[in-house]
Amino acid sequence: MTDDEIIERWDAGIPAATPAEAEARRPYERLAALIRDLEDIPPLPGWEERAMEAFRSRRRGRCMRRIAIASLAVAALIAALSVGAFLFFDLV
Repeated sequence: MTDDEIIERWDAGIPAATPAEAEARRPYERLAALIRDLEDIPPLPGWEERAMEAFRSRRRGRCMRRIAIASLAVAALIAALSVGAFLFFDLV
């Protein structure tokens, strides 16, 4: 049985079918207990603004990379066409 199947059965509340499945579930049960016992800590003020700024800055970075790659591709295409035209007209 795969981990996904074990987790699905555990999540659905289906009891372990074999001792091996019960053993395989133990780490997930321990983790769930740890998470359940965590203290609820309210987020710091301004967290939404910081998250949105981080999102925007990553988007800007991605956009700038695309522009740089596109510019390099256009420059390489122009250089290739220039060399091709030079060679073509030099041979004619």
